[in-house]
Amino acid sequence: MKLKLPDLTQTRILLIAGDEDALRRRAFSEVLAGLGVAADDFDLEAFNADTRPPQDWEAAAGTPPFFSPRRVVIVRQVLRQDPPAKSLAIPESGFLLLVADEESGSEDKQRQFTTRGKAWAKWCKEAGGYTVDCTVDPKLLQNLLRAEAEQMGKKMSVPAAKLLEEMTGANFSRAIGEIEKLSLYLGDRHEIREEDVRKVVFPTRDWSLWSLIDAVIDQKPAVALAELRSLLGTSTKVEEAANR
Repeated sequence: MKLKLPDLTQTRILLIAGDEDALRRRAFSEVLAGLGVAADDFDLEAFNADTRPPQDWEAAAGTPPFFSPRRVVIVRQVLRQDPPAKSLAIPESGFLLLVADEESGSEDKQRQFTTRGKAWAKWCKEAGGYTVDCTVDPKLLQNLLRAEAEQMGKKMSVPAAKLLEEMTGANFSRAIGEIEKLSLYLGDRHEIREEDVRKVVFPTRDWSLWSLIDAVIDQKPAVALAELRSLLGTSTKVEEAANR
């Protein structure tokens, strides 16, 4: 999946946000490559949002670079903090890269992170920055998965892509990880078929539960027992998956 990045020479503040962890990592790598910096560069500084106040971010980005055209400051885990009350003054020689990393927590916490994510996107826009939205349109997911497979030298059938989407809970990041496993499993064979997905892909608990119910209704005890073993072998309680 091709990410849309701004002209980095014209941008001083950039926020990487969205639900898909794999796309956030990809955007992060592409931005650093576009800026021409590596993780150990002298003119790069990184820290978490909850360890330093925003005025420190501003000061760090305002430090004149020594060996690079720009001073790059990376602030991760920004969803742990509310946006600053006002925009930050980042000079042309500075670049502030904000990353809304995935956070764990209860449903209330997740709602809070979602609200903060929207607030950060609004703040970034008002500050003259740019947001890279690392989300995937569910309607395009199957085509995107097939495109990812093609990049690995494999062709994925439409039924295989549909089943992969279902088994991974329509999670693009998880699905492309499974495509990498499928690519290794296939070896020299070039087409990923539906039966390959069933053999190799580790399904979500929700999918296992529905597969168990279908197997019971269809009177397939071997399949039902296999799915039951899969459910009981996970840390999540079966009733929690059933409630979802």
